Amino acid sequence: SVPMGADWNSVSYISLIESGKRTPSAAVVALLAERLGCTTGYLLTGQDDTRTRELELKTAFADLSLHNGAHGEALQAFSEALASAPVLPEATVRRARLGQALALEQLGRLEAAVQAFTLLYEDPECVAGSAEWSRLATALCRCHQALGDQVLSVEIGERALRRLDRLGLEATDDHIQLGAVLVGCYRARGDLAKARLLADRLLRVADDRGDSCGHAARLAKPRLSGQRGYTGQYMGARIQLSR
Repeated sequence: SVPMGADWNSVSYISLIESGKRTPSAAVVALLAERLGCTTGYLLTGQDDTRTRELELKTAFADLSLHNGAHGEALQAFSEALASAPVLPEATVRRARLGQALALEQLGRLEAAVQAFTLLYEDPECVAGSAEWSRLATALCRCHQALGDQVLSVEIGERALRRLDRLGLEATDDHIQLGAVLVGCYRARGDLAKARLLADRLLRVADDRGDSCGHAARLAKPRLSGQRGYTGQYMGARIQLSR
């Protein structure tokens, strides 16, 4: 209720609220919000719920644009959303940052994409072994390989797979896709023996699971004897792994 014996609309009472010497009731907050033409949420948090919803819709539009191949539109929308990051939930901010990095990669701006992926990958909030972590490791392998740095692409992939082995987690599609990209990295630098060993390992894991990731593993397994047709298979795998 509105406090008795106090003029809730007076400058002095509002000053006491602003200085933390008075805690307004829900009724007073609602009255102040009505008088100021804003939401109660904005008064309490400094964040405009309407603006937040608009930015979350913009992020969803950017996701759709990225999925549909409109990479320029996606990059612009993700960047606009991130310009107002303080009013967005942390999960939406990370989603927009990842989308921005993926759009940069698709547009061929690989160095900027690597920088964006690396910041997300090294963030303490990124939990090793999680789907996000695995996808970021995969993206970094992919980008460094595209930049011609075969040594670093393999190093990142091998380090990530060793980490997964130490964690002892049950294999997921994302883990197998990481391995599939590493197979391609081995193949690109001419290390066919390692490529064959890892591809066979991925197939065994996929077959043990008996699910959809077996398809990804088979796509990623190169024709290691050097016959024609490998490029098409590997590109097909990359398309699937980038989604």
